[in-house]
Amino acid sequence: NTEISVKNVTRLIEQDHVVGIVGSHLSASVLATSDVSEPAHVVQFGSGTSAIWTNIGLSYTFRPTVSSALFNNGCYEAMVTMGATKIATLSAETEYAQLATQTVVDLIKKGGKMSVVAQEGYTSGDTNFSGQITKMIAAKPDGVLINGGGEDLGKIVKQLRMQGYEGYIYGIESLADQQTLELAGEYADKVIFACCYFVPQSVEDAQTDVERAFLEAYQAEYGKLPVSEVAYRAYDGMNILCKAIELAGSTDGEAIREAVLGNKFTGIAGTFDFSDGSGEGITSGTTYIIEKGKIITLDSYLAKQ
Repeated sequence: NTEISVKNVTRLIEQDHVVGIVGSHLSASVLATSDVSEPAHVVQFGSGTSAIWTNIGLSYTFRPTVSSALFNNGCYEAMVTMGATKIATLSAETEYAQLATQTVVDLIKKGGKMSVVAQEGYTSGDTNFSGQITKMIAAKPDGVLINGGGEDLGKIVKQLRMQGYEGYIYGIESLADQQTLELAGEYADKVIFACCYFVPQSVEDAQTDVERAFLEAYQAEYGKLPVSEVAYRAYDGMNILCKAIELAGSTDGEAIREAVLGNKFTGIAGTFDFSDGSGEGITSGTTYIIEKGKIITLDSYLAKQ
């Protein structure tokens, strides 16, 4: 809720006198609260992935993960790679989901190699998607694009399969959520998504030493692994903020900002470089597919075909 977000950030700045903020996970809230944090010269690391709040001239607002714009391109390229010709879409009502789907739809239209044969929507928290799925399957797609929260997408994947859809299912980072695997279960195979990272099923499956160290510490603290890669975003954001304060030798907002812009930072996502002033610090991602309940790179999957 953007109104509550603005209220909370106003309290954090005016009453609690914070020197930095990590959040929100929702891009609409990051954009709304920047109206408060920017004039106050308070650095904010918003962990939402929509491109709506970067490259618009904000000076104190940064993203500690990768923009979904990159993943949308990766999603489209995966459709091309897998030979899709007819795409149906199902999207939540959120700005994030709507923008992500529209971006891919625009790429499809521009590319001229595919057509969009059905576009359906749903409200976050819905549990029954049979009506939308019936219409989508009737259009005979060979690819289905879904966008929304991980708590919804696993149910959608399962219901798509149970209603007879056997083709590839495409999306972006929300499909990397462990809830997708847990809720979709045996029906998750042939789900393809582009993302920055995902929470593995065990610490041993970590992709890098940085990720492994975080997961070990997280598991020691909470007795389990994170339910979502949003934990990665917040972890990188907090570490960059703290390191910038250390490098600045000050809690002054301008000094922290200059330290963020003037240095590189290592995190789970990779090496961050915010020097171009856009608010973006990293521009790399990978496309994955679920095969036999395991998440593997699409490249490795194709190499076996």
